[in-house]
Amino acid sequence: MTKIRPNLPYGIPLHQQELKRQISLHHKTWRNSVYPTDVYYDVNNPPTTSEGLVQLWERLDLAERLELLRNLSPQATEKLAGGLVAGGLLGDAITTLLAFTPTVSDVVMVVNMLHALTLAKRFSLSVTLVCGEERWAWGRLLEKLQLALSERPQDLAEMNVTEWTLAQLKLKFNL
Repeated sequence: MTKIRPNLPYGIPLHQQELKRQISLHHKTWRNSVYPTDVYYDVNNPPTTSEGLVQLWERLDLAERLELLRNLSPQATEKLAGGLVAGGLLGDAITTLLAFTPTVSDVVMVVNMLHALTLAKRFSLSVTLVCGEERWAWGRLLEKLQLALSERPQDLAEMNVTEWTLAQLKLKFNL
């Protein structure tokens, strides 16, 4: 049973008032943001700067992040990758990529993002600083890519995703 304090307006329980306050603060935050993405996000028109893309990334859930990656241009993917590495979000990116579906387009998207991550400044340093959980996620991601490649080698080879591509990524991620 919820206790109602007598000095609260309209007899609204305290937890409901706190919830309304948090919602109000949340809406004020996005209104003042350069990228009010958590309410008015347009997949077809993402921000164009690394900072904007990373801010957007942090506001999205897993499915929305994958959708963002599917719709980014190669240049925007490189900007996002650079921002994620610089911001210490490499493990977050890998965890997100682990949720890809094993379609040809998603496999290509994941490989392109991994390649973009390896090109980012400070990537080598970031790789040395990851925890065991993140390293485990990288291993699972590459295993999942390997399985997808074994099921559709010709389709993926036509999109420049081969055994050699995955072997090069393994080396760069120190796996």
